[in-house]
Amino acid sequence: MFVQAVESDILSLVELVQSVYRGTSSLKGWTSEALFLGGQRIDADMILQILMKKNSFIFIYRNEKKLKSCVHLEKMEKKAHLGMLSVATELQGQNMGQKMISFCESFARTEWQSQALQIEVLHPRLELISWYERRGFQKTGNTTPFPNNPRFGVPKIENLHFIEMIKSL
Repeated sequence: MFVQAVESDILSLVELVQSVYRGTSSLKGWTSEALFLGGQRIDADMILQILMKKNSFIFIYRNEKKLKSCVHLEKMEKKAHLGMLSVATELQGQNMGQKMISFCESFARTEWQSQALQIEVLHPRLELISWYERRGFQKTGNTTPFPNNPRFGVPKIENLHFIEMIKSL
Protein backbone atom coordinates (compact mmCIF):
# COMPACT_ATOMS: atom_id res chain seq x y z
CA MET A 1 0.00 0.00 0.00
CA PHE A 2 2.71 2.49 0.99
CA VAL A 3 5.97 2.69 -0.91
CA GLN A 4 9.16 4.62 -0.45
CA ALA A 5 9.37 7.84 -2.48
CA VAL A 6 12.16 8.25 -5.02
CA GLU A 7 13.65 11.25 -6.79
CA SER A 8 11.12 11.06 -9.63
CA ASP A 9 8.38 11.73 -7.02
CA ILE A 10 9.84 15.06 -5.88
CA LEU A 11 7.67 17.43 -7.93
CA SER A 12 4.51 15.50 -7.07
CA LEU A 13 5.47 15.59 -3.39
CA VAL A 14 5.97 19.37 -3.46
CA GLU A 15 2.61 19.80 -5.21
CA LEU A 16 0.78 17.56 -2.71
CA VAL A 17 2.30 19.11 0.42
CA GLN A 18 1.71 22.66 -0.85
CA SER A 19 -1.91 21.87 -1.75
CA VAL A 20 -2.61 20.40 1.69
CA TYR A 21 -0.98 23.09 3.85
CA ARG A 22 -0.76 26.39 1.98
CA GLY A 23 -2.66 28.48 -0.52
CA THR A 24 -6.35 28.61 -1.38
CA SER A 25 -6.55 24.94 -2.40
CA SER A 26 -5.59 23.94 1.14
CA LEU A 27 -8.69 25.67 2.53
CA LYS A 28 -10.81 22.80 1.14
CA GLY A 29 -9.37 20.51 3.83
CA TRP A 30 -8.99 20.80 7.57
CA THR A 31 -5.17 20.65 7.63
CA SER A 32 -4.59 24.08 6.08
CA GLU A 33 -2.08 26.48 7.58
CA ALA A 34 -3.04 29.21 5.08
CA LEU A 35 -4.77 31.39 7.69
CA PHE A 36 -1.59 31.90 9.69
CA LEU A 37 1.23 31.10 7.23
CA GLY A 38 1.86 32.25 3.69
CA GLY A 39 4.53 31.29 1.20
CA GLN A 40 5.83 27.82 0.58
CA ARG A 41 5.67 24.82 2.90
CA ILE A 42 8.41 22.86 1.14
CA ASP A 43 10.48 22.91 -2.03
CA ALA A 44 12.18 20.37 -4.27
CA ASP A 45 15.59 20.84 -2.63
CA MET A 46 14.14 20.12 0.82
CA ILE A 47 12.53 16.92 -0.46
CA LEU A 48 15.79 15.84 -2.10
CA GLN A 49 17.69 16.42 1.16
CA ILE A 50 15.19 14.22 3.01
CA LEU A 51 15.50 11.47 0.40
CA MET A 52 19.31 11.55 0.45
CA LYS A 53 19.64 11.47 4.24
CA LYS A 54 20.49 8.17 5.92
CA ASN A 55 17.62 6.58 7.88
CA SER A 56 15.16 9.09 6.46
CA PHE A 57 12.27 8.05 4.23
CA ILE A 58 9.22 9.55 2.65
CA PHE A 59 6.47 6.99 2.28
CA ILE A 60 3.75 7.64 -0.28
CA TYR A 61 0.37 6.34 -1.34
CA ARG A 62 -0.92 6.60 -4.88
CA ASN A 63 -4.49 6.20 -6.09
CA GLU A 64 -4.94 5.78 -9.83
CA LYS A 65 -1.24 6.69 -10.31
CA LYS A 66 -1.74 10.09 -8.62
CA LEU A 67 0.08 10.85 -5.39
CA LYS A 68 -2.55 11.13 -2.65
CA SER A 69 -0.63 11.06 0.63
CA CYS A 70 2.86 11.11 2.09
CA VAL A 71 4.71 11.09 5.38
CA HIS A 72 8.33 11.62 6.36
CA LEU A 73 9.85 9.20 8.86
CA GLU A 74 13.35 9.59 10.24
CA LYS A 75 15.27 7.44 12.70
CA MET A 76 16.59 9.20 15.76
CA GLU A 77 18.36 7.54 18.70
CA LYS A 78 15.63 5.51 20.41
CA LYS A 79 12.68 7.07 18.64
CA ALA A 80 11.51 7.96 15.17
CA HIS A 81 10.41 11.40 14.02
CA LEU A 82 7.24 11.68 11.96
CA GLY A 83 6.62 14.77 9.85
CA MET A 84 5.08 16.15 6.68
CA LEU A 85 1.98 13.97 7.04
CA SER A 86 -0.08 15.06 4.04
CA VAL A 87 -3.35 13.68 2.76
CA ALA A 88 -4.99 15.10 -0.37
CA THR A 89 -8.01 17.19 0.64
CA GLU A 90 -10.46 14.87 -1.16
CA LEU A 91 -9.25 11.93 0.99
CA GLN A 92 -9.23 13.74 4.32
CA GLY A 93 -11.66 12.29 6.83
CA GLN A 94 -11.36 8.80 5.30
CA ASN A 95 -8.84 7.38 7.78
CA MET A 96 -5.81 7.75 5.46
CA GLY A 97 -3.83 9.77 8.02
CA GLN A 98 -4.41 7.09 10.66
CA LYS A 99 -3.33 4.37 8.22
CA MET A 100 -0.10 6.23 7.48
CA ILE A 101 0.65 6.72 11.17
CA SER A 102 0.00 3.02 11.86
CA PHE A 103 2.35 2.09 9.02
CA CYS A 104 5.05 4.39 10.43
CA GLU A 105 4.61 2.99 13.93
CA SER A 106 5.03 -0.55 12.66
CA PHE A 107 8.02 0.36 10.46
CA ALA A 108 9.79 2.26 13.25
CA ARG A 109 9.19 -0.51 15.77
CA THR A 110 10.20 -3.44 13.55
CA GLU A 111 12.91 -1.95 11.31
CA TRP A 112 14.56 0.45 13.77
CA GLN A 113 13.45 -0.94 17.16
CA SER A 114 12.23 2.57 18.00
CA GLN A 115 10.56 2.98 21.37
CA ALA A 116 8.53 6.06 20.48
CA LEU A 117 7.24 8.19 17.65
CA GLN A 118 7.77 11.96 17.94
CA ILE A 119 6.07 14.80 16.08
CA GLU A 120 5.93 18.58 16.22
CA VAL A 121 2.60 20.28 15.60
CA LEU A 122 2.30 23.95 14.79
CA HIS A 123 0.47 25.99 17.40
CA PRO A 124 -2.32 27.28 16.96
CA ARG A 125 -3.38 24.03 15.21
CA LEU A 126 -5.48 22.95 18.19
CA GLU A 127 -7.74 20.67 16.11
CA LEU A 128 -4.66 18.87 14.79
CA ILE A 129 -3.15 18.57 18.26
CA SER A 130 -6.44 17.00 19.41
CA TRP A 131 -6.41 14.65 16.41
CA TYR A 132 -2.94 13.39 17.39
CA GLU A 133 -3.97 13.07 21.04
CA ARG A 134 -6.86 10.83 19.98
CA ARG A 135 -4.26 8.63 18.29
CA GLY A 136 -2.21 8.22 21.47
CA PHE A 137 0.27 11.11 21.20
CA GLN A 138 0.93 13.20 24.31
CA LYS A 139 2.34 16.71 24.64
CA THR A 140 5.83 16.64 26.12
CA GLY A 141 5.82 20.27 27.24
CA ASN A 142 8.67 21.09 24.84
CA THR A 143 8.18 23.81 22.26
CA THR A 144 10.35 25.30 19.52
CA PRO A 145 9.84 28.59 17.71
CA PHE A 146 8.77 28.66 14.08
CA PRO A 147 11.91 29.27 11.96
CA ASN A 148 12.50 32.86 10.93
CA ASN A 149 13.14 31.85 7.33
CA PRO A 150 10.75 32.45 4.40
CA ARG A 151 11.84 29.12 2.95
CA PHE A 152 9.50 27.49 5.51
CA GLY A 153 6.74 30.07 5.24
CA VAL A 154 5.88 33.63 6.15
CA PRO A 155 3.96 34.00 9.44
CA LYS A 156 0.71 35.95 9.32
CA ILE A 157 0.26 35.89 13.11
CA GLU A 158 2.49 36.35 16.17
CA ASN A 159 3.95 33.63 18.37
CA LEU A 160 3.95 30.68 15.97
CA HIS A 161 5.71 27.72 17.53
CA PHE A 162 5.80 23.94 17.45
CA ILE A 163 4.47 21.74 20.23
CA GLU A 164 6.34 18.46 20.63
CA MET A 165 4.24 15.32 21.04
CA ILE A 166 5.30 11.72 21.55
CA LYS A 167 3.70 8.28 21.42
CA SER A 168 5.23 5.21 23.00
CA LEU A 169 5.59 2.22 20.72
